[in-house]
Amino acid sequence: MNPKTIPAFITVATLLILGAATPQAHGQERPEKELGGKEAYELFCVLCHGPRGQGSPLGKPLNAGDAVALTDDKIMQVIAKGRPDKGMMAFDTGLRPSEIRAVAAYVRELQGRKMRTA
Repeated sequence: MNPKTIPAFITVATLLILGAATPQAHGQERPEKELGGKEAYELFCVLCHGPRGQGSPLGKPLNAGDAVALTDDKIMQVIAKGRPDKGMMAFDTGLRPSEIRAVAAYVRELQGRKMRTA
C-alpha cells in the first residue's frame, strides 16, 4: 500500500467500523430498554476510547488531557453531535438524550469525577 494512502484508508475503515456499531446498521430495532452509561459506553465507545477511557489508535483518551477539561455540557454535545473533523460519529440518532447523559456521567466516572450539571 502506498504510504500516502494509509491515512485515507484508516479513515474509511474507521467510519465503516463505527457505522457497524449501531443497532440500525445491523437491521435491528432500537431496544425498548434504556441503556445505562456503562452499558452504552461498552457498546458504542469502547472500540475507540478503550475500556477505561485510555484511548486507542482510533480515539483519544477520555481520562486524560483536554477531555478532562471539557464541561459536562460539552461532553454531552460531543457524544450527541460527534466530532466529524476528528472522525467521531454523532450518537444522537442511536442514543436517547438520557442515555447520552448517562454515557457522559460514565466518562466522568472514568476520569475520577462526577457530573456537575443537574
